[in-house]
Amino acid sequence: MRTAATMNLRALVRPSAQEGLWVAICLERYIVAQGESAKEALHNFAAMLAAEIEYGSEVGDPANPLAGIPQAPTKYWDEFDVGDPCRLRLPKPSQSISALPKVEKRLAAA
Repeated sequence: MRTAATMNLRALVRPSAQEGLWVAICLERYIVAQGESAKEALHNFAAMLAAEIEYGSEVGDPANPLAGIPQAPTKYWDEFDVGDPCRLRLPKPSQSISALPKVEKRLAAA
């Protein structure tokens, strides 16, 4: 059985088109969160990811709770491919989720 904790995801962290904001964009499942810094965007992304996993587990397939969410557009995959590794860590999940999937993070190239 595949659980959320065994999924591998990739996230692109980049400045937003909106000045002063950063976004974290999941590639395999188009989940996006923003914040006033890269760290805050990743923190908000972790909360959004946990919420999507919890919701998908309750109403969808518990073995693949993110199944109904499409991939991110190709342009973000391309940015990820040339991005630099991001050393920021995702925060620990809330009590409702035992573990988040492994997420490889990259910063958009300057």
